[in-house]
Order: sequence, then structure tokens, then C-alpha cells
Amino acid sequence: MVDRLVETGQIPDVPYKISWLGGFEINPRDKAAAELDRIRGLQIMTDWVTVNEIRLLENLERVLGGDVVLGLSKLEGVTAVPNLNSATSKRRARGL
Repeated sequence: MVDRLVETGQIPDVPYKISWLGGFEINPRDKAAAELDRIRGLQIMTDWVTVNEIRLLENLERVLGGDVVLGLSKLEGVTAVPNLNSATSKRRARGL
């Protein structure tokens, strides 16, 4: 299009460079939020998935002793602490 405008004399013949941002690029804030959600999902999965299974999902090598479910060890004699990051927990904390 620009070349045609130059050919017809509608714009001057000067060197130009087109910088095009794709229509599907994610802004840094949304990209960071998506990564945080991914990490939180992996943290939640430790309640029923072994460390090595999570490492497999992340394309990492298995580790020695990684065939335990972390969530099971958390349940042994540990009192539950409410997750105040979730909207539901915040409503419960306020008594709603």
C-alpha cells in the first residue's frame, strides 16, 4: 500500500520501516497474571499429585524422593490456615 502511494506521488519517496504489533499480543500485566494463575494451580495440585508428576508437567527431570504427595504430609497434625487470597475466603473472614 505504501509503495503504491509512493509510485503515484501521493507521499514522498523516503525510506520507511513498518513496525506492526500483532493483534493477539498479551500486555505484560495480563501475561504476569496468567503466569501467577499457573503457579497457583501447580501449588494446589501438590495436595494430590507427586512432585515428580508436577515436574513432568513442567518438562523437568525427576528428582530423588519426588514420588510423594506433598498434601498428604501437610494433613498430618497441621491445623488448616484459611487461604485469604480467594474471594470466597475473604467473604468468610468478613462474615458474609
